[in-house]
Amino acid sequence: MEKVHMKIGINKLPILLNPWNGERILDNFIGINDDNVFDGVLFSSNIQNHYLYPMNIIVCKGANHSQLSARYQNKGETVINEIKNFTSLYDKVKFDGANYIKVEDNAIIEMEYDENILFYSGVIFELGRYLLGGNYSNSDILGSYLNL
Repeated sequence: MEKVHMKIGINKLPILLNPWNGERILDNFIGINDDNVFDGVLFSSNIQNHYLYPMNIIVCKGANHSQLSARYQNKGETVINEIKNFTSLYDKVKFDGANYIKVEDNAIIEMEYDENILFYSGVIFELGRYLLGGNYSNSDILGSYLNL
C-alpha cells in the first residue's frame, strides 16, 4: 500500500461510490455545476479514494455524494489517496464464485462478510487477474506510481 495524492479526471477511472443520503445527493447535483466545478484537490481532506491494482478501480470512502454529482456531469478532478497493489496475491489466492480459496491446498479462506460483499469483492479480484493476464495496464495514468 502506497500513500499518494494523485490528481485525475473525475471520469478517467471507474469509481465505486456509496452515496447514502438522498438529500445530500440532490444538494450536490444542484451545487456542483458549470459555475462550481468539483475540485478534488481543494477538498482532498474529505476524499478517501483507494486505487486497487490490477483491478483498475477506485473504491471511495469519502466524498461519495459530491463525486457522484461530478461524475454525472463529467466535470472536475478528484484525487487518489492510496494505491493498493494486489498482484502478489494472485499466485496464492483465487475466487471460485462463492469463496476465496488458497491455491496451495484448495482450502476455503473463512471470512465473516455479507455474502454479497464477498461475491462482488471476489468478482473484482478476479477481474484483476484477467487484466493482468491480458497485459493490460493503466501506465498512462499510474505508471510513475507503479513503475509500469
